[in-house]
Amino acid sequence: QQLAGQDDSGSADSRLFFTVPPDGRFVLAATSFPDFGFQGAGEGTYLLSLSLTESIDSISGRLVSSRDGLPVSGSEPNFAGVQLFRCFDGACFEFVGFQNPDTNGQFRFETNFNGDRLQAGSYQVQVFANGFDFFSGEPFDVPANAAFDLGDVVLTAQSFIGSITGRVVDALNGR
Repeated sequence: QQLAGQDDSGSADSRLFFTVPPDGRFVLAATSFPDFGFQGAGEGTYLLSLSLTESIDSISGRLVSSRDGLPVSGSEPNFAGVQLFRCFDGACFEFVGFQNPDTNGQFRFETNFNGDRLQAGSYQVQVFANGFDFFSGEPFDVPANAAFDLGDVVLTAQSFIGSITGRVVDALNGR
């Protein structure tokens, strides 16, 4: 059973975080694209380092509109979505998870998309919602055991005009 996988972390180097099974036994396999069955088609040099990591409690926040301060939800009509990325050396490419905020605009990440606890470290939140500009927050550090609250994430409401009217005229005859 494959516990986890990783294909680069924004560079040619992969980083893989997983929880060691209770019996302490696991097999780590490394290969190159497209050897998905680990048949040995790849060549290269691999360096393995293991380290204990400390987990965090959660990362949470609330989406609000810059126009009126009201919550921006993940349901109609906004369909807001919050993505969480892990950052390494200033680059935030490792996808951690996605969720839609509730009707109060609140979101809370406690695990990654594999169901593993989040690790202490640097993260970034990105948000998209209908009627709002795309939001990409600055990276932030979360220490071990912390319940990190971003507070209100203010989304900039897009400006729309009512309509555009005009008249098309033939340049030769004015009609």
